[in-house]
Amino acid sequence: MCGGFRLPRATRLWLVQVDRKCRDANLRVRCRVLLEVHHGKSAHAAARAIGCAPSTASRIVARFRAHGEASVFDPGR
Repeated sequence: MCGGFRLPRATRLWLVQVDRKCRDANLRVRCRVLLEVHHGKSAHAAARAIGCAPSTASRIVARFRAHGEASVFDPGR
């Protein structure tokens, strides 16, 4: 369901910047999952590398595909 995808360069650099500067741990997890999937990992492998639940990573990727960059800040709760 949630295979890899390619992020545009501007989006990738924006995610790296948000990851570095943000204090919110949940936001950093969302950025890191998206960056790991961009680098070719599956959502499950990205979750293992970061230390979150695989279902969380799958939801992050699916939400990003559906809503784009806005889904990084609004986790859809």
